Amino acid sequence: MDKTYIKMSDCPEIQELRSKGKWKAWDYIYAAGYNPDHPKRKEVLVVSGYETDSGFYGPMAGNNMYPDDERVPSDAIWLPHQDQLQKMLGYPLWRLNWDFASWLFDTDNEGQCDFHVRHEHLEFISMEQLWLAFYMDQKHNKVWSEDKWTKKE
Repeated sequence: MDKTYIKMSDCPEIQELRSKGKWKAWDYIYAAGYNPDHPKRKEVLVVSGYETDSGFYGPMAGNNMYPDDERVPSDAIWLPHQDQLQKMLGYPLWRLNWDFASWLFDTDNEGQCDFHVRHEHLEFISMEQLWLAFYMDQKHNKVWSEDKWTKKE
């Protein structure tokens, strides 16, 4: 996960969707305090779905953090996966694909797609960034501008 995606995800519209106080297996989070060598350094962590490992994948060996663990700091940022973003839209698959393509690519007056990515979407460098921007456009009428979400004009 890149720094821009972390910043894009750190907004009330996304963070309020996570179950309060609970983490699901395989959630990505951005938090500090779990690396004993660097307790203040924030890192992207994956909450484990297995009871046989240390609870996190990555530098967290030995901390035994599992989905119901309440030790996750209150300022931890949930980083939704692409499939979670798609599910949050609540669209059937055909509409999800059609609306996303119409949003992403230029279309002519008849709705025909020419597969040229719209200029305003060229800044995004990952599918997570694209799907998060699409979610925010569809559900909250917001666009990513420089380093924050703003209402569309």
